Amino acid sequence: MGHRRRRQDHESRKGFRLRRQGRPVGDVLIPSSVTVRYSLDCCGYLCPVPILMTEEKIADLRAGEVLEVIFTDLGAKADLEAWCRGTGNEWAGCRDGKGKSFGYVRKKR
Repeated sequence: MGHRRRRQDHESRKGFRLRRQGRPVGDVLIPSSVTVRYSLDCCGYLCPVPILMTEEKIADLRAGEVLEVIFTDLGAKADLEAWCRGTGNEWAGCRDGKGKSFGYVRKKR
């Protein structure tokens, strides 16, 4: 599958775990009882690669855990929302940063 650049995800970095507890994250408020389990970097990839990477990584999570998906593709937000509806996972929201967006997916099953 001709990816535009080498695939990276922050989970592979030693000791990296993103935590955003009890504070607003853009238009998303992640409750203090929730920790983002993994952060997946899909920056630079175009559809459908962010969806495929999300599908692969979400399989590693347990029900209720949250995956942060970082992306630059303008269509990825709508694609991720639709993917969540189709798979039964929860789209917890999205926030925009400097040149990239951060989407949050909670594994349901």
